[in-house]
Amino acid sequence: MNKRRFLVAVLVFVALGLVGAGLQIRAEQEIRNLNAPVKLADSLKLVSLNPPSGLVVARNGVVPGPGNSVEATIEYVLASKLKARVSVFTAGEPGNPLHTGIDTPQMVSRGHGIVKVRFTVGCDGQFKAPFHIVAIRYAMSDDTTVPVTWLVEKKQAVDFNFMCRTGVPNN
Repeated sequence: MNKRRFLVAVLVFVALGLVGAGLQIRAEQEIRNLNAPVKLADSLKLVSLNPPSGLVVARNGVVPGPGNSVEATIEYVLASKLKARVSVFTAGEPGNPLHTGIDTPQMVSRGHGIVKVRFTVGCDGQFKAPFHIVAIRYAMSDDTTVPVTWLVEKKQAVDFNFMCRTGVPNN
């Protein structure tokens, strides 16, 4: 009996060793997969709008800033190019009235980061204010090509009322 118990114990030990070796090999494969290079894709994510909605008083000829425009905070990943431009558009978006949209595009470099882009409406008299803006398009473009190549384009529902202040000198 003692011999039989000894043989069973040896067989169990060998079987556990084989299972353990198999698990170790599987674990090493998973670690290699974790260390493999990740292929990043160009992407954009709207983080916030400041103000988030409401009334914005725009003025013609004034640099977009707090109070006369909206600041969009956008997270980006740029993997396909060395540099690109991030912009926010209001003109031509479905649901928005005819108007002249103004944005201050920002250049970004390859990698991951946060960029702030301001947008407003033009108070140039071409279209009648107020402008109820219900949609924006934010995009990343490669401006080295003609026509412009859009790397990423996204849309977002918003709720802004842009008024034009009259009688204010252009500064």
